[in-house]
Amino acid sequence: MPNHDPHQSLEAFVQRALRELPAQRAPAALEARVLAALRSRQRLPWWQAGWRAWPVVPQVAVLAAAGAATLAVAWGFFEGAHAAETFSLTTWIGSHAPWLATLGSAAATLLEACALCARKLQPVLLGLAVLMTGAYAALIALGSGIYRSLTLKR
Repeated sequence: MPNHDPHQSLEAFVQRALRELPAQRAPAALEARVLAALRSRQRLPWWQAGWRAWPVVPQVAVLAAAGAATLAVAWGFFEGAHAAETFSLTTWIGSHAPWLATLGSAAATLLEACALCARKLQPVLLGLAVLMTGAYAALIALGSGIYRSLTLKR
């Protein structure tokens, strides 16, 4: 039964054409250049090699530092929102800068509005930060996996 799939006939045509091509010789210096390039890659220090070539201790240290930085930012966000709740700008202006008393009420109203917005949007912003961090990590993992799978097949 004849196969009328155009993709298979194209594939067979390309295979035939490639088999009919004459074998080409590699340049004489190619092997020496390739081996020299491989030796130079092996001489790279671990921090200039790819992430997977790093020793376990620096990998764990980088991941721990990234986690600590993420926790510090989240903690600072919560503490900043708490400080905005308890801070009274009108009291500070009245005691430190009496000449700003007329502007104090406007600034206090603005700060209280910002604090209210921060309190209301805090869960949303934190959720967005976690979602964006997770999506970024997933994209890195996906890209690394695709790169590895494509380069290993060569």
